[in-house]
Amino acid sequence: MSSISVLKHMPFVKAQQHSMRNEVTKHASFASVMQRVLTEKPNHSAPEHLMALSLNVNFDDISDQTKRYYYEQVLPNARERVDKSQSAKNQKIQLFEESVIEIKDIAIKVDIEIDEVNEALLFSSLGIDFLKYKEAGVRADMLSLLEKDVYQSEDLTVSGKQALIDTILIEREKLTSLQENILAGSYVP
Repeated sequence: MSSISVLKHMPFVKAQQHSMRNEVTKHASFASVMQRVLTEKPNHSAPEHLMALSLNVNFDDISDQTKRYYYEQVLPNARERVDKSQSAKNQKIQLFEESVIEIKDIAIKVDIEIDEVNEALLFSSLGIDFLKYKEAGVRADMLSLLEKDVYQSEDLTVSGKQALIDTILIEREKLTSLQENILAGSYVP
């Protein structure tokens, strides 16, 4: 390479090096912020301030029928059984407890949707009751919605919320176990 071509090439090399340095600086800055966020400890790590909420539930996947038809029936039906002579906090606790009972007992009529036909045919060919399986799923979804309502309630203490959420989790585990038994063919009505 001649000295003239090197001189012509130098501004390009300098610009490229400057650009690379800026990119490396941006990446390093991002990495340090990310590291700080990932390693930060919560300010309030006392157990009474922490509460588990099911993170594996995608509330967008819960059907509108479950949300609008069944779950909206649960709360008014449960509210009718709440003792109005109690304090507001105790009424709220009793409302959520009655809602769990209502979710377990409410009559649910599930239908096979168009997008579920293949799944229902597969279940049927295996001798599995698809409608019972789906009904258990609808009840589990309603419990997830109830858990979200308990978590968002401003009337309850953290310990009160946790006790209700624990009850909801136990009931949801029973429904998950029911679905597993249905799939395994060991379900007996």
